[in-house]
Amino acid sequence: MKKLVFLLVIFVLALGAGCKKKVEPVVPPPPPPPVVKVTQQDFIKGLISMIPQLESGEVIPVQVDKEKVISEESIFNVSLFPLDFIYPEGKNYILKYMFPSVVWPGDGFQLPVVDPENLITCSEPGETIRIEKESPKGTPPFENIPTLLVEASEGKFWVLNQNGDEMPLRANWGK
Repeated sequence: MKKLVFLLVIFVLALGAGCKKKVEPVVPPPPPPPVVKVTQQDFIKGLISMIPQLESGEVIPVQVDKEKVISEESIFNVSLFPLDFIYPEGKNYILKYMFPSVVWPGDGFQLPVVDPENLITCSEPGETIRIEKESPKGTPPFENIPTLLVEASEGKFWVLNQNGDEMPLRANWGK
């Protein structure tokens, strides 16, 4: 009898164990993919797409999303690159970049400027300096046309060409 009770208990336990639902371990959902950050330079290059939204002289502030862009800046002011500068405001652009053609406009004439640094030293406050965007008739078109001005804090700025690339730096010209 003891054997029968023992077998009966084993049978009931085995039956109970077989009827239990199998609990599968809960797998946690995969973590969200990391946000791909772009460099500040790539972000600035992408601003060229704003050209259709800009009017001459209009400045649009662009907020930097720190979760998507690696940058110390929080806002960039974007505008079309102006053709005319009044000395001394435009001198930093002239000294930093190698523009395709800098001219000194006079009354009814324009003189090409071969040495913009010399122009800066000889200019009087209030004089106009012009940067041409179109090549003179009969010459090949300019490769780099200054198109967009991007300004940040503390006097930092970038001038982009028609393709969104930064204009060639004067220090790198000919390298």
